Amino acid sequence: GEWKRYWKTDDAPLFPFFLGSQALYSTLEDYARFLEMYMDRGRVGKERLLKARTVKRTLRPGAHPMRGATGFPELEIGYGRQMVLYHGADEDGDPELVAFGHSGSDGTYAWAFPKERAMVLYFTQSRGTPTGLAVEERLGELLLGVPFDPIQLAPPLEEYLGYYWEGEGDRYRTILRDGDDLALEVLGKAVRPLTYIGDDRWKLLPGVVLEFDRSEAGEVTGYRIGDHQEFRFEPSSDLPTGDEIAERVAAAHRVHLLEGVGTIHVRSSIEMEKLGMSGTVESWLRWPDLWRVDEVIGDEFGRVSHDGRDVHYESRASGHSKLDGARATAAHEASLFARFGDWRAWASDVQVIQRIVAGDDVVLLVRAGDTSATAPTFYVDDRTGLVGRVDSMTFLENLGRIGQTTRFGDFEEVEGAMIPHRTQTELAHPLIGPIVTRIAEVAVGVDLAEGHFTLGD
Repeated sequence: GEWKRYWKTDDAPLFPFFLGSQALYSTLEDYARFLEMYMDRGRVGKERLLKARTVKRTLRPGAHPMRGATGFPELEIGYGRQMVLYHGADEDGDPELVAFGHSGSDGTYAWAFPKERAMVLYFTQSRGTPTGLAVEERLGELLLGVPFDPIQLAPPLEEYLGYYWEGEGDRYRTILRDGDDLALEVLGKAVRPLTYIGDDRWKLLPGVVLEFDRSEAGEVTGYRIGDHQEFRFEPSSDLPTGDEIAERVAAAHRVHLLEGVGTIHVRSSIEMEKLGMSGTVESWLRWPDLWRVDEVIGDEFGRVSHDGRDVHYESRASGHSKLDGARATAAHEASLFARFGDWRAWASDVQVIQRIVAGDDVVLLVRAGDTSATAPTFYVDDRTGLVGRVDSMTFLENLGRIGQTTRFGDFEEVEGAMIPHRTQTELAHPLIGPIVTRIAEVAVGVDLAEGHFTLGD
């Protein structure tokens, strides 16, 4: 009787659209029976509750296509009558229903696999969670026998490395090596590892695939992520060379003039308005490559330094350690000498990638590094040679590698060198907000204790 009251209809099936506490079912068992009824073509036991034609209409793609990601390998997503459908292809290439179900706004998922006579219910009560896609990847392997990440030999990675954009005026993206793997670098945002899944297709995120395009000659010409498409390009031949722009930047900032003035001590304020936090930053600089930065915000502190050979880090949470690999590289690239000195002293390659015109301003995008790893991109004023911005990667405790955009302003001379007195950093994290530092005081020729640049006592 309850099943009849809930589900029986002549044409349009009822469906618990919100898979949560307000749904028509009251237990997981009830909902499993609901899915089972559709697998049994409208029957519950020996009693028919829905007409066969109603079930057929429900499990057939409707007039409105559904766009979305799925972690099921080799399946396409569609929408029937209030039911999400997952289709493969039969031996003749025609669509074949493999699974169906639905999801809810609070992280609830349900899948039915008619051929396997299996149902999976995954309820998280966590709004906006993407973990359902990861569950689909595992279900594809467990129930369909097709792992999402088949072990295959990828083509030579060199075929994919390079620069990509949507078109003239769009800032570039990079396909690069990330250790032994391939990755997509988005300026100031993230580096997304790519996992090969065959036929020029690489998994970008759970349920999201990046697929490369090739010319008739077999050369990689771009890539697609769903309906989004980007094209491979080479920097224009009329751009300045890397050597030319590196020399212009070094001449504009003149940090080489700090040689012979001893140690410079810079005291700054730091504001994190969105988090309601503030503190102080103290920096010590000694030409050509000794530096240390101490940040104190409330009861927390962080210190990073370079003693001419190694990068050291210290915080309340982690204590003192010597950094290596990508973390050491990122810290060194963020130092004043690296950002405003001669990039050729530390970068594997310097290349001007783009010229961007914004009103009366012309800005050159310069990559201090090649496609063998991540690298910072500097925004250089084509008229003055001053660096106004850099997009790069950094490392944060508990967050790991994260993109950041840093803008420089209020340039003033310090012993002849042009140094920004205002810096604003925006991390690729929506909860942190802008981080603004302002120089308050500069002292030249200060004395330091032994071991200061190795974070000694």
